[in-house]
Amino acid sequence: GALVNEFGQVIGINSSKIADTDYEGMGFAVPSEKALEIYKEIVAHGYVTNRPMLGITYFPVSSDYNYATIAWRNDLPYGSIAIASVSANSDVANHGIKVGDIITAVNGKDMDTTDVLLEIIENAKVGDELTLTVYRLNNNGTVSTSFDAKVKLIEDNGTNNVPEETTQPQYVDPFSYFEGFGY
Repeated sequence: GALVNEFGQVIGINSSKIADTDYEGMGFAVPSEKALEIYKEIVAHGYVTNRPMLGITYFPVSSDYNYATIAWRNDLPYGSIAIASVSANSDVANHGIKVGDIITAVNGKDMDTTDVLLEIIENAKVGDELTLTVYRLNNNGTVSTSFDAKVKLIEDNGTNNVPEETTQPQYVDPFSYFEGFGY
């Protein structure tokens, strides 16, 4: 909803609120100037132009027991991410990066948190190049190889990261070795 000042003028669009019984809460809003800019972009183009994206979906390795164990065993950064899908029209698809690979660093900066990648993309432009440090696993959970890939950010037009356009299956289970241990 609208965030209004004492004169009834819209000064922002409410976006989220942190609430708890121990305190009153904190609200967040998109400033009205930014909301108007976004609105004009959507009306003119159907999406917000010049918004960069990598073209993958992912999950934190810490959110999956198998990946977290592998990251720990191989001393990979805690904020590393595992690739869940790769958009066929992303530059990532052209560099041999696959579903199940783990990204451990971006532009030489270790993924201490998953926010590292998001912050770099947020401060980049469409066409900028990122260097991803990627680890690929064997079926026994060990690292088979690691490599750096220089990939360009593509424009997020709202339709270019459709899961049906992935270059690999949606789910690859490189952890079949756990089955023999009763996991």
